[in-house]
Amino acid sequence: MPDEILKKIQDVSVQTFQALDLKGYARIDMFVRKDGRVAVLEPNTLPGMTPSTVLFHQAAASGITQTELIDRVIQAGIKDHAKKRGPL
Repeated sequence: MPDEILKKIQDVSVQTFQALDLKGYARIDMFVRKDGRVAVLEPNTLPGMTPSTVLFHQAAASGITQTELIDRVIQAGIKDHAKKRGPL
């Protein structure tokens, strides 16, 4: 895919994640229409984390190892949990 389409996909993914106030990590399923618009299908808020999952391939494309990705997810969870009030 052309770089400008990939950038648009990345931007829409981040905007969707933020608009839905998602936490930790998610996979945003989408497709690109013939006219170049990006259509969001659904967020998957708990995508699989197996060695063959696309999530690890996407992280690797950004220079993030499997171990680093898992560490980032754990650290984000700890950070979000620290902001909570109450028994949980």
